[in-house]
Amino acid sequence: MKQFTAEANLNRTDRVIVASEVLVTVVRQAALEVPGVTGLAPVAGGVNRLLRRGKADGVVIEVSDQTATVQLHLRVAADCDMHVVSRNVQAEVARSMNKIVGLTVASVDVFVDDVEFNA
Repeated sequence: MKQFTAEANLNRTDRVIVASEVLVTVVRQAALEVPGVTGLAPVAGGVNRLLRRGKADGVVIEVSDQTATVQLHLRVAADCDMHVVSRNVQAEVARSMNKIVGLTVASVDVFVDDVEFNA
């Protein structure tokens, strides 16, 4: 299990260690709360070196120097404005990662991999 240490706003002797699975869960839940998102799609191809679980969940996260980059592969409802949904997902994921885990998010790349007509 890959972990990272969050040290922002802590004393020099304090550390908070967060498992990578927690990051995947935070990102996944934030995305699923956005209206128009019907689910996450598995990441096609490639190797996710940091989070093996996230790849199957449609989430790829890399953390470097207390900053995260996120890729999300989504399924969205056919009757939604995909651009608006994608922007809302980006904002919600960045807000959640910062509020819940204390990480700064450098980017949230959203890929719409599927459309559901009966969502």
